[in-house]
Amino acid sequence: MQISRYRLLTLCIILIPVISFAQLGRFDASKLLVKISVPNNNYGEKNEAKAIFTFVNTNTVSFPDHGWKIFFNMKNRISIADTLSKLKLILRQGNLYSLEPTPEFKSVRPVDSISIKVLVENSFENRNDHPEGFYIVFDSV
Repeated sequence: MQISRYRLLTLCIILIPVISFAQLGRFDASKLLVKISVPNNNYGEKNEAKAIFTFVNTNTVSFPDHGWKIFFNMKNRISIADTLSKLKLILRQGNLYSLEPTPEFKSVRPVDSISIKVLVENSFENRNDHPEGFYIVFDSV
């Protein structure tokens, strides 16, 4: 009988954080898909490419409007092409970039998406030229 109570207590201790997490409606970062398209690989007179990063929320809760940063690596220099962008792009160090929301950024509802147009120094010749290693960091848990 003691073993059964111990197992029940252990199960409750394990399940309570999971249930609480689900009830709070926290965003599951694994449900944010990243799509990259290159509509123009030879943009303008410079050796640049125009690319679009699209983030698709496949979660059941909205992607928050603040409190996060998306980091990624890219060997070529990039800048935001859209002056009305609600995201800011920051070169952190070396080839590490981050995307952060501006105060105008609105949460992204489930099954909705947000896109950001960027200019990439040089063109996309092969897979090595694409951004990689996307990960998200939330300000609080």
